[in-house]
Amino acid sequence: MPESSTLSNGIVVLSDHVPQANGVGISVVVDAGPQDEKQGDFGLAHLCEHSLFLGTRNRNEREIASIIDSAGGQLGGFTTRDYTCLHATISADCVTYAIDLLGDMVTGTAPTQDRICREIDVIGHEIERHHDQADVWLDARLKQVMWRGDRLGGSILGTRDSLASLDATSVSGFIQEHYASDRLIVAGAGPITHDEFAEQVNDAFWSLTPSAAQRTRTPAVPVGGVVVEPREQKGTLVSLMIPIPVYNDPNRYALHVMNAVLGCGMSSRLYTQLRDRLGHVYSVNSSINAYARGGVLAIEFATNPEHAIQCIIESVEQLIRLASGDAITEEELWQAKLQVRGQAYLASDSIPTRVGRLATQQIYLGSPLGVPRLLEDIDAVDMVSLSQVARDIVGPGLGSLSIGIAGRIPGSEDQAREELAALRDCFAEMATESA
Repeated sequence: MPESSTLSNGIVVLSDHVPQANGVGISVVVDAGPQDEKQGDFGLAHLCEHSLFLGTRNRNEREIASIIDSAGGQLGGFTTRDYTCLHATISADCVTYAIDLLGDMVTGTAPTQDRICREIDVIGHEIERHHDQADVWLDARLKQVMWRGDRLGGSILGTRDSLASLDATSVSGFIQEHYASDRLIVAGAGPITHDEFAEQVNDAFWSLTPSAAQRTRTPAVPVGGVVVEPREQKGTLVSLMIPIPVYNDPNRYALHVMNAVLGCGMSSRLYTQLRDRLGHVYSVNSSINAYARGGVLAIEFATNPEHAIQCIIESVEQLIRLASGDAITEEELWQAKLQVRGQAYLASDSIPTRVGRLATQQIYLGSPLGVPRLLEDIDAVDMVSLSQVARDIVGPGLGSLSIGIAGRIPGSEDQAREELAALRDCFAEMATESA
């Protein structure tokens, strides 16, 4: 079972003892991200994450890379809509060096203006690359439409224009304000003992102090809309996003089981209908994207333009059928629970995934659950709770549906936009009738 303790300066330390593992995964999670950016500073949180690798007062960027490479490990970072993460995977005998390095990167980062300018250019290329990837671009664009006017839907990377207004002072100010001890979680998984790990974390991060800033997290209000992006490619990429509750919603496990029934795997309803029966798609998938202030159920598939509208209708009708309880069998529920259980259990074999789960659960739920508790909560899902969570989504959710098409589009761009807007209105009426 995971262990947890809080250091004297407020840092939460989590550990998961995995004696059979050869490596150790470490995640340093800062409860700060795009939600904390000020108007106009879009992309600043992500730039700060990049800056952690640009050198500290004690090490330059090549020395940072050399330490991890010499240990045969991996070092990386990422920025989500809610938080920032720095992570490392190293051999068990190099844990002390890795924690010391991570501590130095967080507490001693000192990027120069010249280096920040070059990194902004690097992120500019990252923005362009994301735009070239239709699925990545469409996902980000639909979330922007879903939470139009709210920072939750804003770009994590920012834009070239917003990045142009940032500098080393912006980075230092954001880190100083938000990289505080009471917003920091350090998690480790592998052949480690909790007390020793916590002592190492304390030695590396002792200089951090709590934040004086107060934050209010109110739920984001979903709006929804339509995105049409003609592109020179062979097929048509379609994505639907329906609002769902926040990450820590008490019905989250029923939601994941419902998602498995709907669109996860080759036995799901969407795969059976769109691939097996109609033959209109090669693959189709649904997924849960949940955050602290909102979430979406996303359905994605690639098809031909002449089949796009029919596949959209079929997808929404499958969700409405789940909400009505139509044809939900005990076997279907049993199989979906086995699938979610299996995914949760198999993920435990990966040390990086295991340590990431610890930190994520602490951020959103306030404590790590452990695999046994996770499996118990999945087992508790029944047909009543599955149908109820589907109804809770369909009722208000379809009124704020977002629909996006990228690639070859049916008809002209204006025609496609009008047809999708009309579909949204129709789906809202269907949801009202099925409620």
